Order: sequence, then structure tokens, then C-alpha cells
Amino acid sequence: MGKHVRGREALAPSEQSIPVPTVGQVLVRALPAAVVLGACFPLLAWWWSLNEDSSFWAFMAVLGGGFLLGWGILRITQAPRPRLGKKSERKSQQYAIASTAENGVLPTDSSQRAAAGALACELVGWIPLGAGAVVGFVLTAFLTGDPTWGVVAAGLTINSLLHVRQTRRSWRYLKVIHTAPGTI
Repeated sequence: MGKHVRGREALAPSEQSIPVPTVGQVLVRALPAAVVLGACFPLLAWWWSLNEDSSFWAFMAVLGGGFLLGWGILRITQAPRPRLGKKSERKSQQYAIASTAENGVLPTDSSQRAAAGALACELVGWIPLGAGAVVGFVLTAFLTGDPTWGVVAAGLTINSLLHVRQTRRSWRYLKVIHTAPGTI
């Protein structure tokens, strides 16, 4: 191999070179996926209900298809950000987010700051997605007249309310990381 050939690690961008997006960028980039989630569940349920014999598999097809479509749109429109670390590192990232939200002091390690920023972006990005899914399921319940969709919407609403505290901390973390001098 010649000296002009670079290794795979030389071609991959480092985590420090990708800035953490702002709260507004995360929310605006998640909005198309939220609109898709809000619209696709009623449309898929209506399309599937044209068949007379609705079954459990029809319910699962609408549910899975809607989430896959929303996830695909989210992956396309998602703001560039550092990659999340391993699952085992999430506890330390959540601790960094919580402590920064409470006292306003960012972690000193830039890689931990970037990883916690990526987790904060992920958690804030679920706000419009959860709202879009709840709206979609409520519209589906009205459209089909099937109360099963209302139960799913209620479950998603409860799940979203349980994560409000964590989302508020992530929101504050992203605000602090963009107001602190020399952190981006």
C-alpha cells in the first residue's frame, strides 16, 4: 500500500468535530417525522379498514408501519450530532445532564460533554415525536371508531408524562452547552 492510502479511522469524523445542535435545531429537524406520525396512523388504519376482516395482524401492521415510517423520516432529517456511546455509559451521561441542569457547570471532559449532548438531543427530539404519535392515535380512534387506538394514545401520553423531568434536564443541558463560552 502506498503512503497516500489512509486508514478507516482517518476518514471518519471525530466526535469533537461534530457540534451538538441547539434545542431549536433538534425540534425543527424532528418536526417532519412528527407530522408523518400524526398523519400516517389514521391513513394506514383507514386504508387497512377497507378490508372487511380486520384482525390483530392488521393492528400490528398499522402500528409497525407507522413507527417505521416515522423512524425513517427522522433518520433522514436528523441534525448531525456526536454519536451516542455504549449503553453502559448512559448512566454517566444522564448524571452529567442532571448535574449540569441543576448547577449549570458542564463536564470538563470534552468527549463526555459531546456524548451527554448527543443523549440530550435524543431525549429532546422525542418531544415532537411523542406528541405526533399521540395525535395520530387519537385521530385513528376517531376515524375507525375502535377504542383500542385510544388506549394506545393514553399509554403513550402516560409514558411521555413520565419522561418530562428527564426531558426538561436535557433541554437545560443543551441551553447551557450553547451559552457557555468555548464549549462548542
